[in-house]
Amino acid sequence: MYNIAFAWVIALGPPVAADAPPTKSARQILIDARDAATRIKSISYEASLVGKGPIQAAFTTTEGTVKAQFAEDDDAHRVLIVGRRKPPKGNVQNFKFAADGKQAFCILEESRRFLSGPAITGRIPERDALLPRGFFGTKAWWSETSAVNVEHAGVEVVSDVKCDVIDIQYDAPGRRRARFYIGQADHLLRKIDRSILAATVAAPRNNDSKIVLSIRNIVIDPAVSDQIFQLRKPDDFTEASLSGSSVRKSPAPPKPLATRPPERRAASPAARSPSGLQMGADAPDWTLADADGKKVSLKDLRGKVVVLDFWASWCGPCRRAMPGVQKIHERHQDKPFAVIGVNCMENGRNANPADLAKNEGAKYLQLLEGNSVAADYGVRALPTFCVIGKDGKVLYQAAGFNPADIEKAIEAGLK
Repeated sequence: MYNIAFAWVIALGPPVAADAPPTKSARQILIDARDAATRIKSISYEASLVGKGPIQAAFTTTEGTVKAQFAEDDDAHRVLIVGRRKPPKGNVQNFKFAADGKQAFCILEESRRFLSGPAITGRIPERDALLPRGFFGTKAWWSETSAVNVEHAGVEVVSDVKCDVIDIQYDAPGRRRARFYIGQADHLLRKIDRSILAATVAAPRNNDSKIVLSIRNIVIDPAVSDQIFQLRKPDDFTEASLSGSSVRKSPAPPKPLATRPPERRAASPAARSPSGLQMGADAPDWTLADADGKKVSLKDLRGKVVVLDFWASWCGPCRRAMPGVQKIHERHQDKPFAVIGVNCMENGRNANPADLAKNEGAKYLQLLEGNSVAADYGVRALPTFCVIGKDGKVLYQAAGFNPADIEKAIEAGLK
């Protein structure tokens, strides 16, 4: 039995063939990939997600066909995925997943279940395994094109397509790295190859485990009917909520900045937050400036309970959360308490995030250029909220806006 803990690092592997020096810089190749992806209105392709190395025995393999029409936010894409999942133990699970931009539906054939719920539901294995978040639609490749370091690692043929291989370091500490294979002719993503640190009984340290997503047989702007993005409950199937525990029993592998399901429990000093910070640990210190250049440090706020709202202007759920965050700010503003928006992970398309926050009704302090802070706090999805106690200890951190959980942590910190 494998006890797996995931940590994303670069997939180096054997050297990649480099027939000739690249004619473009690695960053320009990423920009071309971004531009190509943002022009796509709809797409169809075949994909597979597999584990390789020691993790393979504990990894759920997924394969299937994808048809999608893209929107501004990942959760608003219209999509149909017909596929199969093979868990480490047990039988193949055939599924059909669809989302119309508002509602999502999933038919699980073997268990005869029909699941439905809001399309914004955080992590859905059947969707997230084969439709990688952040690489299609109007906000494609924003994180990669703004990464700290990108390097051309050679050329490789993937499914008969000649690809540029790009190694990416997202943050200065180098905790987030990845390798991408991008078609030279059409600039479209063909493969994501990630190594992981799989802590297992057999190999408690680095052990060459990999998670590989492969995309092939791409068709751009295929003819699709609107009807395929909605599913009906088959006769004699049991109906359940898509956001329920039945979905999360079959988790997909973690992805950088992929939205994780929110924690539905009060913060516990002994628990580890979904974003990686240890509950009860000292919150990393930082100094950031607001739109007027006034600098604020976490150490200056000692003696107050502090709520950090990590957000970006392109993030629809971030903006939708702001009125609710404003209510929290108003409810506790006469106490030793502060709410601070930490704008981060911008793609350069919005020059005035502070003005955008005001337009959304957020009157609490907004600090800018918070990428390094987000990295220090292990932020992998937006929005992410962190509650810090008067003593500077982490009380709570989770992706998604969960007012009840945030309020519980605030009340505990104010006692």
